[in-house]
Amino acid sequence: RSSRATLPAQYDLRDQGLVTGVKFQNPWGNCWAFSALSALEGNVLLQYQNAGRTLPAADYSERHLSWFAYTLENGEGSYAVGTNPMDLGGFAGRSVSVLSRWIGAADESVAPYLGHTAADRDRDWSVSETQRYTSTVHLQNAEYLPSPAQVSWTVGADGTYQGTFLGYDLAAITEIKQAILDYGVIEVGFYADQSTPDAQGNGEYIQNNTFAHYTDKPLIANHAVSIVGWDDDYSRTNFIAGKRPPADGAWIVKNNWDTDWGLDGYFYLSYYDLSACDFVIYVADIPDADGAFDYDNNYYYDSLGMSSVFQLYPWITPEDRDQAMRVANKFTAESGERLKAVSVTTDLPDSVVMINVYRVSGAGDSTIWEYLTGQVVGFDYAGYHTVELETPQDFAAGEQFVVEQAIFSTYEGESVYTTPIEIGGDYADVTGYNQTATLQPDQSYLVFSDGWVDMSEEGVDAFLFGEDSGLQLGNVMIKAFTEDTQAFPVGTFGDVTGDGYINNKDYSRLKSYLADDQVELVLDAADVVADGWINNKDLARLKAYLADDTVPLG
Repeated sequence: RSSRATLPAQYDLRDQGLVTGVKFQNPWGNCWAFSALSALEGNVLLQYQNAGRTLPAADYSERHLSWFAYTLENGEGSYAVGTNPMDLGGFAGRSVSVLSRWIGAADESVAPYLGHTAADRDRDWSVSETQRYTSTVHLQNAEYLPSPAQVSWTVGADGTYQGTFLGYDLAAITEIKQAILDYGVIEVGFYADQSTPDAQGNGEYIQNNTFAHYTDKPLIANHAVSIVGWDDDYSRTNFIAGKRPPADGAWIVKNNWDTDWGLDGYFYLSYYDLSACDFVIYVADIPDADGAFDYDNNYYYDSLGMSSVFQLYPWITPEDRDQAMRVANKFTAESGERLKAVSVTTDLPDSVVMINVYRVSGAGDSTIWEYLTGQVVGFDYAGYHTVELETPQDFAAGEQFVVEQAIFSTYEGESVYTTPIEIGGDYADVTGYNQTATLQPDQSYLVFSDGWVDMSEEGVDAFLFGEDSGLQLGNVMIKAFTEDTQAFPVGTFGDVTGDGYINNKDYSRLKSYLADDQVELVLDAADVVADGWINNKDLARLKAYLADDTVPLG
């Protein structure tokens, strides 16, 4: 990490061409989708620039993200109750839950925004289920940076949250700046007293001549936007008189209220705002020149993931760390595959994670977990992380493997360990949506020093939540990422690159060939419909096969 002295006093990603255009969220209250995708788009642009590649349009669909955030996936997830899914609020965990399952990010053309007037609310905003897993990039990491304003929250007697300001973490300002340099645009939440773009006059916290915002007391964030830069010399006198921050300095922020609002759609947010929180980095896996991602397959069970309203409290770490409870998921390889990476979800910063991988043999009481490899990784920040295995592992079709994790950190001065498990419940009367968590046998496990327990067994939910909690126990938040290793002989229909695999590289190569027949490919393999011609029919068949390998080729 750089010291503040090495960072410029002013920096604006717009000057580098690394910010996408200002959008307009009306007529819906889905600012969280706009802010998350603004950050993801910015990261994609930065990665392309760093790789010396032509920058893409990077315009992703907020409608796609908003819709699938509140529609069930195979009977599990969050779902709207009496409210249009487009109009439900959200937070970074909601975006991460959707995008980490490779549900998006989809291009805007896949599910375009249908309008911005009140009348447009009556249009059909649903997105076809066939588009659920359409994605231009895949989310790889999402990390929560520390907030400069440190606030302690308690629940008051009236059931509302009460915040107590504890002081400023000035080092957090430096960390956020460095993250902007390293990762691009960053998401942030804050309390916006001007909740609609057409409000007139000063709000209680925003100066509407300079569009400078400073919240001078702890308030729950109600709006999400994205930071594109900073200005250390931005004067505190630009803020409302009588409610000015303690010092100069502000973030340059892109709003989601069109360019007619603010400073061409932007405003300044004081470094010292007491409501600013959830400063989140988004990092994408971008396709290579052949259209291939780092991983071909994403195994998971946690359709709720980080969007779970409820989370388990940390557990006190025993003196012997080996006695700490671990969590695990068991997966079955669908074909010949190499396990290359796994996901880790950390609820707390400064976490240390032990990862073990096992091969499963036997059945019933004779089941054996054969240890294959393990490693220990550390994370400065809470969030969702993808970890490359130091020693990737190969599995044959139908073979089962287990990914086990123990996650250690510190909470309120205590050494603790956390167990990232999704939890469902019914609370639509408060939130406008319910969450359904499902759990099948032979999926998720609690692991103890003397063995493991299938979480679907009777009594596990009571062990974790207590009796009659009314909550639904779901799966462990662990994903497994693999690449296909099952080789095909040269000339196999669909393997147009001739590398022994049928994947997105073949689709990209065939698409390029149809635009320019000088592109090299294996001609015998390219006629995937076997009609004697190479045309868009072959491209469509190959795309269908990549989505469903039971589709016939040749």
